[in-house]
Amino acid sequence: MYLTRGGKGHGETYNDCIIMLDTETSKEMPGTVCKNYIVAWTISIRAFDQNIVTLWGQKPSECIECINRIMMQMQGDKTVIYVHNMSYDWTFLRKFMMQKWGTPLHQLNVKSHYPLFIEFSNGIILKDSLILAQRSLDKWSKDMDVEHQKASGLWDYVKIRNQNTYLTHEERQYIEHDTLAGVECIQKTLDALGKNIHSIPYTATGIPREIVQKLAKANKGREKFKKIVPDFVTQMILEAVFHGGYTHNNRHYIEKIVRGVIKAYDFASSYPYVMLTEKFPMERFMPYKNCLPEFILANAEEYAYIFKLIMIKPKLKDDFIPMPALQKSKCTKLINMVEDNGRILCAEYAEI
Repeated sequence: MYLTRGGKGHGETYNDCIIMLDTETSKEMPGTVCKNYIVAWTISIRAFDQNIVTLWGQKPSECIECINRIMMQMQGDKTVIYVHNMSYDWTFLRKFMMQKWGTPLHQLNVKSHYPLFIEFSNGIILKDSLILAQRSLDKWSKDMDVEHQKASGLWDYVKIRNQNTYLTHEERQYIEHDTLAGVECIQKTLDALGKNIHSIPYTATGIPREIVQKLAKANKGREKFKKIVPDFVTQMILEAVFHGGYTHNNRHYIEKIVRGVIKAYDFASSYPYVMLTEKFPMERFMPYKNCLPEFILANAEEYAYIFKLIMIKPKLKDDFIPMPALQKSKCTKLINMVEDNGRILCAEYAEI
């Protein structure tokens, strides 16, 4: 069975099945120059709401041959193959894939060496399921309550193997459950979202993004955006203002051993809370002459301000403050600064 992707400029067909690929690697064997290499792989196929087959082998060349044989039985133009944490498996398989299929036709990386999807000219599309699930396969299978759970504990990661090592029943069960759990989790995700294999979002954030897009369309969001979208100069200023999370190490505890239990606390994600509880500017920024601190503070609840702060001989008030607020990367000009891992302790002159 295959599905036709509708919409303007489309019309290609997608094979209506869920496929998951996974590899297992072994660390180097004594006396060899190879650091890591594949010693087992599995491919599970699910269609018609049931698991059809799990295929396995031990050499990457066999894995590519297996995919080619699967493709010969498919009627659609494109075939999606999911890989959980694809950046790892891609490192070991890419040479073999490119040797048979050529250089990828399209590839999108969310960051260096972290591909979100890779598409080849033969219609194969590799997708990362980790960025969709936002959790380990073990937790994903538990959360989705699928039939096959990750068989944790059945694979000894310390054991040295090669591509001719006999795999025990437990080891084969471990590698099989990885891809079976994967296809079952994707099936439940498709069902929950009312999506199919070509319309499912690439990432977890793509799910609420689609909902917001529909709400925005119903409430003339595009027209509102056009009214507040900044010009190029203002956009550059806004990007200079923006900065990420406020995290830092304590410079007074370098190379010191802390005895006892160390605890860390963090928010899973503050963004949804902040978006609902804080105020955000809904008009275009415009120049304003009165930059007195008292005036800005008095009106900060009703208006958003952007300004350049110029400091002569700024310094940390107290040397025991562990997290200096002034960020080196956001300063547009600095003279004779003393830096603490990206933060400014003191300087002759600073602009931000």
